[in-house]
Amino acid sequence: MAEQVLERGRSNYDFLLRRPSAILETQFEASILLVGAATSPLELRLAVTSALHTALPDLVCSLVLLLDVETQQLAYFETNDSPLYMPTSGVVWDSVRRRSADTLAEAIPSSDPIRTLYPALPPSLGDGQVVVVLPVLPVKGHQIVAVMLAVCSKLQPPHEGKLQWLKKNVLVASQRVMKNAVAEKERRRAEGMLRVCGDLIDLDSSILLLKIHKHLKSILDAKASMVLIVDEVTNELICQTFDDVALDTPFTLPMAETLYGRCVESGQNILIDNVAEDMRYNPAVDTVNNYEPSSMICMPVQVQREGHSAPKTIAVAVVFDKTVEKGGKFTSRDVENMGFVLRFSSTLLANTLAYQREMLLRKHNVALLEMARNLFSSVSDQDKLLRAVMNEAKKLTNAERCSVFLLDLQGHELVASVFDGAVPAQSPFRIAVGQGIAGFVAKTGIL
Repeated sequence: MAEQVLERGRSNYDFLLRRPSAILETQFEASILLVGAATSPLELRLAVTSALHTALPDLVCSLVLLLDVETQQLAYFETNDSPLYMPTSGVVWDSVRRRSADTLAEAIPSSDPIRTLYPALPPSLGDGQVVVVLPVLPVKGHQIVAVMLAVCSKLQPPHEGKLQWLKKNVLVASQRVMKNAVAEKERRRAEGMLRVCGDLIDLDSSILLLKIHKHLKSILDAKASMVLIVDEVTNELICQTFDDVALDTPFTLPMAETLYGRCVESGQNILIDNVAEDMRYNPAVDTVNNYEPSSMICMPVQVQREGHSAPKTIAVAVVFDKTVEKGGKFTSRDVENMGFVLRFSSTLLANTLAYQREMLLRKHNVALLEMARNLFSSVSDQDKLLRAVMNEAKKLTNAERCSVFLLDLQGHELVASVFDGAVPAQSPFRIAVGQGIAGFVAKTGIL
């Protein structure tokens, strides 16, 4: 029994009997396990930093850069959501561009941009010290997923072996972490969009469009935006709002002649970096509300139709001019974000437009019933009947004036005896069938 207790005591304090090199070896193996267990960019950076401290001799300092999946740039992750991006010049950038490891016998120059990212780099190297820059990328690829930088004593073969082992583990771990980061960003983006959708719900299309404008500008850092509604009856685009303003009088744009119409007809996104140099933009027909853009994204707003494989385009969304503070030019990432917003808001817009069409149809039906009641009460008096028809027609069409012509089959003439609800003192007005707009409609039956 005593021997078992003694043996257990020896095993518990075995680390006191190990050589320092064996302890470091165990610490390095533990650090490798932490690299493999990392689930976020911050955890991976801290684990790799710890592994470098146990793998390299007399380490002075180290810097670990990881690939940001959203921007596809190498970055230093202070937190998971606040990456600091690596400058695209200097000693480290040269190693990244060559996709090769470097061992520098001199300190990184004081003017090198990497020092702004990591001020802890020593201004000079001590005796026997070197700067190691090690990009991490697949054997058969050139997408760098990480960069390890260290200031330490000159490497020996055992240290180089540990670096290669660490490099392989970082490669595997970074691919998993990047996949997790993408999934996490998409989850948070979807949650944020669902919260926004609660605010976007509105039965007034103008108010809804203004809310969509505001959200698009916020997400894309754009200066202005608009959404043009597709009118299937007239094959035109209706502009009810522009940027933050609901127009007093909506206007229409031709479908075939405008850049926005071509976006609707093709169903494809249009990204223009320089409007002044792009032939697709015609200022004569594409300028809206006197706004002259320098860059823009046009995107069809589409909804799925039951029983149809192809989606239906109900509008076209446009954003103008990315702010200078955010780069001044729209990117493919902006196009992706805009599409994400429109996938959520398109259904809301379709429902609002359908509701307004139903309300308009209901209003017309009520007006038609009222008109029928008035007509039946006026059948004995032709002039009274015509006045009733004209008054109801003006209500239905929101017209200022109205005329009704009766067709004289014997004289092949159109006769108007009542003008805008009043009976003129002079004789009825007559025009030949085929003359003027009214005569053309009477002759052909075409609106």
